[in-house]
Amino acid sequence: MTKKLYFCAACRKKISKIEELLFVEESNRGFCCEDCIVDFYSPYMEFFDKEESNLREQLGINISEVDISLYQDRELFEQVLYKPDEVWVDRSELNEKYYTHIYKIKNNSYFILICSYYENEPAFVYFKTITKSLELIKLYRKSEKIDTEVERTDDFQGHNSEKDEEVEVLDEVQLPAELIEDIELKKSEHLALLLERRKESDIDFEKYPLYDDYLSLTLEDPDDEFHGKDEADDHIISFIKSFKKDEKAFFYIAICLQVDIPGTDEMALLPVLSFPSDDDDLYTFYAVGDRKNNRITN
Repeated sequence: MTKKLYFCAACRKKISKIEELLFVEESNRGFCCEDCIVDFYSPYMEFFDKEESNLREQLGINISEVDISLYQDRELFEQVLYKPDEVWVDRSELNEKYYTHIYKIKNNSYFILICSYYENEPAFVYFKTITKSLELIKLYRKSEKIDTEVERTDDFQGHNSEKDEEVEVLDEVQLPAELIEDIELKKSEHLALLLERRKESDIDFEKYPLYDDYLSLTLEDPDDEFHGKDEADDHIISFIKSFKKDEKAFFYIAICLQVDIPGTDEMALLPVLSFPSDDDDLYTFYAVGDRKNNRITN
């Protein structure tokens, strides 16, 4: 009979039962305790730290751009870990996998972390950083982007129905550079307008990530849907829905831009701005245009 021999991959301590081993990746490496996990993966963490330093030096980006206090935000960290905007996987020649999570936060900054997965869940974090540099972010988009339920682009998929097949949510469609610039400008304009209109007593910006799950619910089944044109004569659609969180009522607003998909006869919705609020005056401000009870139709 084969002996059941189990040893900690770090300290080599013999473990009597396999159930007592701790795993942080899809491999045969098990550990007796968290300290041994950290000891074993310390060279990996040092490598990613040094890699960041080299990349910042190459791009001329100072580490002082990082708001250190954001690293202490546990809710934000969990958002990046479990609900990132993007997940990229890089594989070594030994088939070791390194998952990079990218999540956009306030002030046009991005939170990046690299971790291992075990049983399809993030397990051990090797590295994390925050940056405003789009050039640095591009360098962390390595190898293969994987599909994930938590990608924000997926939040818009539920809006389609048989009634509005001609209107789709934009995914990986290539847009003209001038249109991308227009969209970014429009986002800035809407954000500036929100900053001007919102009250200090409204929901804090720092808490917005806690409400991300309400975006898809708002798009799929809004209480109100308003269609209108902005100053550039572009078609803007505002979706609004009321909710309760921790026994407190609030509403969620999602503002989208309807555009033609290049090279097709179809249309798509592009997110411009989405946010929660408990200010009735703000609700009134955004509840303008032609009110629709059904999904978008031509």
